Amino acid sequence: MFPNRLRIGLTSIVLLWLLMWGWIVVDLQRTYTTELEAAESVSSVLTKVLVGHMQSVTQKVDIYLSGFVDNFQDVIANDTHLNNTAYHENVQATLWRNLPLFPELLGVRVANARGEYIFRGSSAGMSMPTTNVANDDYFQQLRDNPAAGMVISRLHRLETTGEWIIIFGRRIEDAQGNFAGAVLAAVRCQFFADFARNLNTPPGDVILLINHDMELVTRWPAPEYVGIHLPDSPLGRAHARGEQEGSATHIDPLDGVERIYYFRDMQEAINVPFTVAVGQERSRILKGWRQRAVIYLVLGSIITLVSAVLIRTWLLYSRRLETRARQLNQEMTEKNREWRALLDSIPDPAWLVSLDGRWLAVNERFCKTLNIDAEHVLGRHIDELLADLVPDEDIESLKLWRQAFYAMGITTPQVFWLQLENQEKTPYEIRRTPIFDDNGNVCGLAAVGRELTDRYEAKNHQQLLAQIFDHNAGGILMLDENYHIVSANQVFAASIGYRQEDVLGCHLRKFIALDHHHEDFLDAVIRRLRDKTTMNGEVWLLCKDGSTKAFDARVISLVNDQQTDSWLMFTDDLSERKATEAHIENLTHKDALTGLLNRHGFSRELKARLQHSGEHTLLLLDLNQFSRINDAYGHLVGDYLLRRIGERIHHMFREQDLVGRLGDDQFAVLATHVDESNVQNIINKLLATISKPVLAGEQSISCTACIGISLAPQDGQTAELLLQNADTAMHHAHDIGPNTYRFFSAEMNAELVTRLNRETDLRKALEQHEFVLHYQPQINVKDGSIVGCEALIRWHHSTQGLVAPLDFIPLAEETGQILPIGKWVLEEACRQNKAWQDQGLPPIVMAVNLSAVQFLDAQIGDHITHALEISGLEPRWLELEITESVLMRNPEQVVTTLELLNKLGVQLSIDDFGTGYSSLAYLKRFPVDKIKIDQSFIRDVCTSLDDAAIVRMVLGMARELRLQTIAEGVEHAEQLELLEAWHCHEYQGYLYSRPVPGAEFESLLKKEA
Repeated sequence: MFPNRLRIGLTSIVLLWLLMWGWIVVDLQRTYTTELEAAESVSSVLTKVLVGHMQSVTQKVDIYLSGFVDNFQDVIANDTHLNNTAYHENVQATLWRNLPLFPELLGVRVANARGEYIFRGSSAGMSMPTTNVANDDYFQQLRDNPAAGMVISRLHRLETTGEWIIIFGRRIEDAQGNFAGAVLAAVRCQFFADFARNLNTPPGDVILLINHDMELVTRWPAPEYVGIHLPDSPLGRAHARGEQEGSATHIDPLDGVERIYYFRDMQEAINVPFTVAVGQERSRILKGWRQRAVIYLVLGSIITLVSAVLIRTWLLYSRRLETRARQLNQEMTEKNREWRALLDSIPDPAWLVSLDGRWLAVNERFCKTLNIDAEHVLGRHIDELLADLVPDEDIESLKLWRQAFYAMGITTPQVFWLQLENQEKTPYEIRRTPIFDDNGNVCGLAAVGRELTDRYEAKNHQQLLAQIFDHNAGGILMLDENYHIVSANQVFAASIGYRQEDVLGCHLRKFIALDHHHEDFLDAVIRRLRDKTTMNGEVWLLCKDGSTKAFDARVISLVNDQQTDSWLMFTDDLSERKATEAHIENLTHKDALTGLLNRHGFSRELKARLQHSGEHTLLLLDLNQFSRINDAYGHLVGDYLLRRIGERIHHMFREQDLVGRLGDDQFAVLATHVDESNVQNIINKLLATISKPVLAGEQSISCTACIGISLAPQDGQTAELLLQNADTAMHHAHDIGPNTYRFFSAEMNAELVTRLNRETDLRKALEQHEFVLHYQPQINVKDGSIVGCEALIRWHHSTQGLVAPLDFIPLAEETGQILPIGKWVLEEACRQNKAWQDQGLPPIVMAVNLSAVQFLDAQIGDHITHALEISGLEPRWLELEITESVLMRNPEQVVTTLELLNKLGVQLSIDDFGTGYSSLAYLKRFPVDKIKIDQSFIRDVCTSLDDAAIVRMVLGMARELRLQTIAEGVEHAEQLELLEAWHCHEYQGYLYSRPVPGAEFESLLKKEA
């Protein structure tokens, strides 16, 4: 048996050793791959940033060159204009004026068809590489290829400064499309190196920009290597294979450092003949992996050495134990006869066990008790017999106890419950004593078992009574006839903060809290107890720390020989119930977030204060734009901001003032006995306190508030009226703007009534058919024909006449009425357009405005589909206008909604373009068909150079993106002439017609027909 265990142990150690080394190899391989993937991920992100930067520079320069070509190619192509001093100075001034807007440009030149410079605009000390560019490859490409677009040259070096540049060029044509020259812009290579330097790459890493001729355009660090040819670069081989992006490991010939390069070719992505690469030093990337490998090698070697030592020690020790066991068994067998005679003289079961746990001898009483023959016991291991007698849960503890016994070598008793044949479990006390050999060493044990059934029954009865007393859920104490505490359980002592022994012998009076009871309380209780055998009631006891607690007490008299000689008192701690009642009260009247009074609690206290005479000032405060803070930073940050503002307001006012949070972002303060002259100072201080930034993590958040003030008793003598008037004043403060306040006045109620009436009338207007549509023509700039119209809603109020859209559209959006109104506008506009087509009139596009509420409505697609279906109008004759500000609220969600509308087949246009902030990246993704230039730019386009530049830029950008353009608010012929010269497609405005009813617009269409 022992050799088998030894073999199993050795095999287990070897397997664990092999598993350890296998795991080390797998983990190192996985870590190696992870390090390289992480480095490649970082490099991929950097290359995307560099490609995006190059795309931005290219687009910016291209827009500049395209704008110049659009504005001046007729001048340059006409030699007579060149001889005109005014034309010449205008072109030259434009070059100089716009150059500071492009810091990446070192200079701009204009060359004629022969390659000779005719206009120059450049930084100080800058000159083009040559005075004639007719033989340069980029000039020849522009000259020979009319569809070349923007051309980017190879590297050139300035003769004057030695600086490296890249030439960006665009073709100039005459009226017949013949080549008339080129406009050329020089971009400094150092500009790209400066951008790479700002990326703060780790030491040893490099950023490369290489053209397709394998010339180094930019290298950071060490930008002095610009212009070097790298024929053997892996980037060149990848380009030759047509790879657009990838990675390669290469030793840099410039500094001899081995790096892992991640590259991306920009030709296909942004039409730029460059490749950008990020090289990370290979030794730095794998530094952590190498350290990990060294640690694994050291630990593995140590574990291998320890395992070898452990195996050798185990073998030696096992051999000694086996030899010693054989010797002891032989000695015990020789003395077995002597022990048997001795054991039979003992009246209780007795036995002898060897050191390894085998039965050496048992007495006659042992055999009778277990109903077993001695021959079936001797030589067997003790655990085999005990498995049938001792419960499984006690077997392990018995083994541990036996091992401890051998180690200590002293006599010890232990109680076991044995399951004897045909009997219930019986308790036996087992007493063991060690047996020593001639050398004084423990060689076995002798044990005697004594049955404890009678003793346990008596003990159990006593313990049962003690447990009833000590483990009762409530307190129990026994009093003598003089009301001294004779006995008390642990529950009672702990409930008032004492140890159990500290309360014994004390008079009950010591623990009565007289602050809650009168002085003769205990005497009155004693008198009542003498008349009755029991008594119930609530009593307040004094704790050791000086605090008091409420208890439900029940006292019972104990009668002996028909006389009361003691009392038994039961107590139940009411602290938890009292705390629960207080907590419920607190939840009912306190705000859980800020700890201030909630609306219910504040109203209750306000009513109580108003019952007493005196002057009171009620401030109702509402935070501005708080929902945006929740949307931007999350509700956890919003809750933290509310707590901090609540603390600021609470600390600012006096203890006798009331401060509460009435809900969401609304707070209220009731200041008592404040002079009216000081109210304004208090409010200004309060607004300044609230507007101070709050630091939430790494975010510094500021918010403002509006305050409404009502005074008691003049503005109201009830809590409801005072709060209502303060709320009215607060809404008027909101109308003025953030960080403002207003005192309540009677006129405010009149304004509120007017607003409510307007809201009520607005709800009825749709039912009573008071809305009508007017239509403003949209005109083709080239031929002056009507190509569409914009549907504009008008409200003919039954008593007030025509109501301006600005007087009811914002109210409709605020109250949600814009959804049914907008649905009606869609259906009516589609119906009217289809009716005109059915009359045989020329088909036109009907433009309908979508408000922000409509656009964000989840059912907008269903509404549009329904309007088209019930009218029978084809989707291509419906155009939806969405304002630029709505589109930029959540561009990702906007793209999804626009794609949904685009699938319906309707046209989409951006209204009020230029008044908000548009990202060109998102604009490129928006599936829109038309851009509508806001009338604020058209109004002064003839007199303002800035407005003219903006309009030209928008038209040029739309042309590049292949979008239709329409200008609104055209009122003068001079404006139309400029729009026609700048290739605007359509316009609308008073120059042609103001918005007219459907019948008048129908007459305009008939004239067209």
